[in-house]
Amino acid sequence: MKHQNLALTVMLLALAFLLLGSGVTSAVTPGIDITSPKSSDVVVVGSTITVAWTWSGDPGPLKFDLVDTDGFVKYPVAVNIGKPQKSMLCSIRAQSSYNWSKRHKIVARTMNGNKVVGESDPFTLQAPEITASLPTRGTVWPAGVSSIIRWSPTSLPGTGKIELVRKSDNQPVHVITGSVPFSQGSFSWTPAKTLPAAFDGKEFFIRVWNTAIGTWGDTGSFKLDL
Repeated sequence: MKHQNLALTVMLLALAFLLLGSGVTSAVTPGIDITSPKSSDVVVVGSTITVAWTWSGDPGPLKFDLVDTDGFVKYPVAVNIGKPQKSMLCSIRAQSSYNWSKRHKIVARTMNGNKVVGESDPFTLQAPEITASLPTRGTVWPAGVSSIIRWSPTSLPGTGKIELVRKSDNQPVHVITGSVPFSQGSFSWTPAKTLPAAFDGKEFFIRVWNTAIGTWGDTGSFKLDL
């Protein structure tokens, strides 16, 4: 009986060594652990971030998407990424569909099968601050006199929409231009005497929209002299 137990023990040990040698007991589920960006990060649209990760096994070529916390894919960040790559730089694009109340994350999927194999912590996505100004800030702007409306940053993609906004109720009352390249950074406007007579002597400001992001910047207020 002792010999039988000894033989069984030897057989079990041999089997254990065989399994260890074949890698069965040390097998891991292929995937990646995305370590950056982190949950504390605030990413401004238009900026460049570093996406970093560590590998678990080899899931094969991967693609990376920017996804909101509801699971909606905004756009692909990168495709066909494989070992030994462990990080990359990517630009956070301007999208009119961003919901600023939602957090976002980077999700890695297999190129073949679209299987999720890793995702980052949810991070905050923030619209860039747009500033707008014009030389007539705080003054009277006479009809027929041109002035240059300026805005920044000009590095944002898309077009700009410029509106005349009534200060008393924050309502847009006139479209100065519906489309101007945002990279242009300035636009010349001449108030016309054909503007409604009710505008005369009232206070207004100018709002510059970035249509690709859906955010804006305002100038200081002025009065119109028609």
